[in-house]
Amino acid sequence: MALGFVVLYSAFGRYRAVVFSDILQCCVMYTGIILVVAFSFHEYGFEILFDNLPNEHWQLFPEDLSLTFMWGFFALATLTDPNF
Repeated sequence: MALGFVVLYSAFGRYRAVVFSDILQCCVMYTGIILVVAFSFHEYGFEILFDNLPNEHWQLFPEDLSLTFMWGFFALATLTDPNF
């Protein structure tokens, strides 16, 4: 039933309906992430991170930049044209 609703919604609303639903999903996900982080810091505080994370996790730029470039490439790959 849900699949039928999605197909009909996308078919009749065309691209505008798909973009609107993507924007709505993005807002819901970001709101959820912000709420989880806020409630976690309220419940556990910031000290738990300092106590449990190794010092390497607090460096802004790691000594080996290959992993940073690899994940940057993956992030940029999501911006490719979906029509190809």
